[in-house]
Amino acid sequence: MMPRKRSRSYPYYNLEEALELSKMIYEIGGNGVAPVESILSKMNIKSDQNKRYSYKTSSAKQFGLIKNERGGFKVTPLGISILYPSSDNDPNVSTGKMKAAINPELYKEVLSQYIGSILPKDEFLKNNFIQKGILSSVTDVAVQTFLDTMEFAKIINEEQRVVINEQYLDPNVEIKKPQIIKPRSKKKTMGIISKITHEPSINEELQDESGQEKEQKEINDAFNLEIPLNSGKKAYINIPKGVTEEEIQLIKNFIDAIKTND
Repeated sequence: MMPRKRSRSYPYYNLEEALELSKMIYEIGGNGVAPVESILSKMNIKSDQNKRYSYKTSSAKQFGLIKNERGGFKVTPLGISILYPSSDNDPNVSTGKMKAAINPELYKEVLSQYIGSILPKDEFLKNNFIQKGILSSVTDVAVQTFLDTMEFAKIINEEQRVVINEQYLDPNVEIKKPQIIKPRSKKKTMGIISKITHEPSINEELQDESGQEKEQKEINDAFNLEIPLNSGKKAYINIPKGVTEEEIQLIKNFIDAIKTND
């Protein structure tokens, strides 16, 4: 009898669905452990051999939202930071979703091939998954879950372009939400655009595991866009000289992720 072929691990459920399970687990166990029996009961499932239970817990673990504990599961700090924000505009939610979305090794490998580019048609994306160890019989589910997750985490935009920086796929790099940059000088030229002294760029905010700033090219000139708002307030966007199309897409992605107050 031929041994049954096994597919490489992949999230069967997307990030949004995995977060729903993680929230249920937290409601059961809080900061402690949620017993397997309690989780099964809440899901109206009788056995831990049930595929829906197995696939959901596996997906949540691959996203880094929950971890195995003796007799059950516990929600990770990453999961808690996404599920329970400290404010309406808590940056940990958007950055947390991004961290969770790129946690599966399969997803890191796929994204690394398309940084700044539009994802290929589904048929070619499925071929890519097959090349990385996913069985052809499950590529429909695997690819759809991947796309749903990338869209939910705002890693791809409406045209399915990958808009995160390649450095974010490095496990030693901390993902940070960019800070609103305030001008150092009130002197204005050319209407609403004013030249200011150098401010750190988004990429310069990235640090390696030892805490040392990664080497970046020095930016001699930077421009601050001063945008008048209807409320009378002003918004400022710092654009370094010589940014690439990929970096512009990254800036747009972060702006899209900002939640405004009601």
